[in-house]
Amino acid sequence: MGAFDFEYRTFYTWDHSTNWDLGQPGIRLGGCHEPYDKPPGAFVEDYTRLIDFMAALGLNHVIIWGALRDAHGGAEALRRLVDYGSANGVRVAPGVGVNCYGGTYYEGDSEFSLPNLLRRRPDLAAVDEEGNPRIDAANPRRSIACPRKEEVVAWTLRSMRWLMETVGPTAIHFETGDYGVCHCPACSKTGPRGKRVSDEDMAEIMPPVVAEVRSFGTDCWLSYNHYTGYTREMMDRKPAFAREIPDDVICKWGVSWMLAPELTRPPEQGWDRTESMLSDLRPPTATNMAHLHFATGWWNCSPRGTLEIARFFEGVPLIKQVGFQGLCTHGEESDMNPAHELNYHVYAALAEKADAGPEDVAARSVGALYGDEDLAARLLTAFRKKRVPAGLPPEVAKAAALAEGQTKVRLNWMTFEIQRLAERARKRRS
Repeated sequence: MGAFDFEYRTFYTWDHSTNWDLGQPGIRLGGCHEPYDKPPGAFVEDYTRLIDFMAALGLNHVIIWGALRDAHGGAEALRRLVDYGSANGVRVAPGVGVNCYGGTYYEGDSEFSLPNLLRRRPDLAAVDEEGNPRIDAANPRRSIACPRKEEVVAWTLRSMRWLMETVGPTAIHFETGDYGVCHCPACSKTGPRGKRVSDEDMAEIMPPVVAEVRSFGTDCWLSYNHYTGYTREMMDRKPAFAREIPDDVICKWGVSWMLAPELTRPPEQGWDRTESMLSDLRPPTATNMAHLHFATGWWNCSPRGTLEIARFFEGVPLIKQVGFQGLCTHGEESDMNPAHELNYHVYAALAEKADAGPEDVAARSVGALYGDEDLAARLLTAFRKKRVPAGLPPEVAKAAALAEGQTKVRLNWMTFEIQRLAERARKRRS
């Protein structure tokens, strides 16, 4: 592998639903704010396998939500993964909630677990429009702290020092929350408060956190979620968070709905409107990552197990043209699922070369998976163009009959997938 078009080539994961060792009990499929039901050792085993897979494909950055839990070894287990990732060219980024998502230590007996802080000091919780504390008794992991309480800010900065001194991660991913904001008098003074997210909170609370981490050195990739796509208004008038957060911190944008407006999240759920991604519409931030939710089951996007290589082929060249430096998609499902495996290989090939065509992708890795580089290229072309040549389905069926091992499994699955594609194409024509 040579030079890459995207510097940051990322998988986004939750610990409880990252399933790369399929022999482990307690598997969950998706969700957030969930408990960890696997045995403690499963965490390191799942992510070790995932890191091996990423390294083989040239992916270099994995975000782990729930990275710090007593249930799977806490700081010691995370340190092991950070070290293993570093040895294999993959930066391991614990997800850190700033006033949300469990804080720095997602769940367990730690002073830097947000549910523990709010249990001790409920007066530090965010409040809703009626002044009720945003403490979720049924699921404390969903509780939210007020971003402007001095005690909360100081606690967050202490937690950053603890994280850097105790774990020493090579990357950190921050989120300021997408499931509620604080409506206390101090927060309300910043302007209109959205239902889910606040750009004003992001602008105020992220710079001190970044500065605290940077005091330990600069060789730690820092990223944060904006949750939505960017707009022409943002491009024409740079919002405060784009001015205040340092330019070298990666802003991860939810671009799925810019690329596929038909999947836009319902506005009644509190999401801002989506604008289509256009080549002359640029994000207002200097360093950017595009988060693709396709085949994840999240927010109106396609379910897990959906083959989404057409969207990757269509979207990634435009993402590169717009000027993004990073790509992100979910990497929770094992490559034993043929749809996810093919999605991952196409994603990785496009992360290396944004305008890679089916022949390039087949030559890079997919041809070896399917036992025939030319056949793999024609299959990828069919899905990219959403059109199936008449002779392709029987050729795939014949190849499946002759194949062995995992190649046979892939081709058997492909016989059904290519027939489904042909049927969808017939329906479009009729």
